[in-house]
Amino acid sequence: MNKPVYQHVLDEVVKTGVKEFCLCPGSRNSPLINCIMASPGIKKYTWYEERSAAFFALGRARLTGCPVAVVTTSGTAAGELLPATMEAHYTGVPILLLTADRPRRFRGTGAPQTAEQKGLFGVYAHFSQDIEGDENCSIEQWDCSGPAHLNVCIEDPYSYSSKIHDLSQLISKHKVAPNFPSANPKDLNSFFESSHRPLVVVGALSKEEQESVISFLVRLSAPIYCEGCSGLREESRLKHLQIRNEAFIWNLSKLNDYSIDGVLRIGGVPVTRLWRDLEDRPNEVAQCSLSNVPFSGLSWGRHIQCLLSEFLSLYAIHHHWKCENFDAFRQADHEKSLAVMQLFKKYPTSEPALFHALSKQIPDHSMVYLGNSLPIREWDLAAHENLIDIEILASRGLNGIDGQLSTYFGLCKEGRENWTLVGDLTALYDFSALWILDSLTNMKIRIVVINNGGGKIFARMYKDPVFQSLHHFDFEYFAKAWQIPYYCYNGSVPTGVLPDKVFLEICPDPVASDSFWKAYNELN
Repeated sequence: MNKPVYQHVLDEVVKTGVKEFCLCPGSRNSPLINCIMASPGIKKYTWYEERSAAFFALGRARLTGCPVAVVTTSGTAAGELLPATMEAHYTGVPILLLTADRPRRFRGTGAPQTAEQKGLFGVYAHFSQDIEGDENCSIEQWDCSGPAHLNVCIEDPYSYSSKIHDLSQLISKHKVAPNFPSANPKDLNSFFESSHRPLVVVGALSKEEQESVISFLVRLSAPIYCEGCSGLREESRLKHLQIRNEAFIWNLSKLNDYSIDGVLRIGGVPVTRLWRDLEDRPNEVAQCSLSNVPFSGLSWGRHIQCLLSEFLSLYAIHHHWKCENFDAFRQADHEKSLAVMQLFKKYPTSEPALFHALSKQIPDHSMVYLGNSLPIREWDLAAHENLIDIEILASRGLNGIDGQLSTYFGLCKEGRENWTLVGDLTALYDFSALWILDSLTNMKIRIVVINNGGGKIFARMYKDPVFQSLHHFDFEYFAKAWQIPYYCYNGSVPTGVLPDKVFLEICPDPVASDSFWKAYNELN
């Protein structure tokens, strides 16, 4: 091989289908950076902070469906990629971790900027290779079913030729698709043999999966609970099957002659509390999951990894199978929904009521990114049911409040309004995310921070306030630091026309929120 190692690696990476790079410039990775910057056909984003860059790459890979690379220098810079890599592993997102390293002879010496980077990401990298000198890069073995890691050992970065090497001509139009195992329907058949009062829980779905899932659910004709991230929560063809109130499902079903004897999950691992409670019911209900990732989300139950659209389109529900009548269950659920609506009116400045009001202000055809479990659950509870073509996105919850704004920015695109709803601690944790705003030209960005003075999801779980990380911050100077227009709303939500890029702080009334949740719990 006559090319320097960095040129050879980048050639192979681009041939694999990587067309976008998130660059975190340093000295050791400067040959990689210079080569990428000299390639006009390559899309580039530059960052000063690696953790945010990796989460942004995660968002970009989800948006485009193509692998996105993050390029770091050596040392702890490489370690900063781990949180996003863990999330990508569990959600099947193809990000490439391209880490520069000092030569192998320095390993174990404790020399400056030297760490044990080979195999750094362990099980979270679906493909990993350490490359030095004339060794061949084997990235073509990566099936893009999750993250990959290329660790490139570079000698003195100043010694490499400054000759321009344009990667643009190598860009591949071929899109690498993950290989799904052949799915055997016997586990699903077995589930239906053991359950005639099932509940279907639909987690996150891609747009490509939604139509086949809708068709299957209509044929199945069983009650369904759709998380917002499924994209089916407002689907008119499923209205007659929908159960809306997740917190009341077990009691309502039991009281209305539909004691749930099975739970079928379709799509991503649900964030809903119902799913976590299911862990404690292994001897009470049957369970089966259908997903394109190999994770059941439970310590028990059946799991079928498959290409959802293909599996469900071909699956034939046995003609003799029939779901038992759930009309009374659904009617009782509808009455609970009406009662919840009354609570929104009674406590209009409470946090759930503000979610309800805000959902009415978001224009049709927008994207809404919900930044961790509390916004996801409150959206599912409170968002109004007549949204039109609103794409709801979120991370599965592994990363908690980490990297949420960065992931959101990666998911933004032109031609629609891009909203995110995050908590105060989530925004503080990802302050550096707004670095990328200047690169997101011609995009409508709406950052909504729900500031309730700490992690209030824990207030209903633990008595000790240490779990809440209580504070008295506001976000005026957070927004000013990044030169973005800022508006604050106490007990209300924005109305009217907004600037193209805007930071909105919404402050619920804590007394009203406490009163809402007390009354809500009494409905059960």
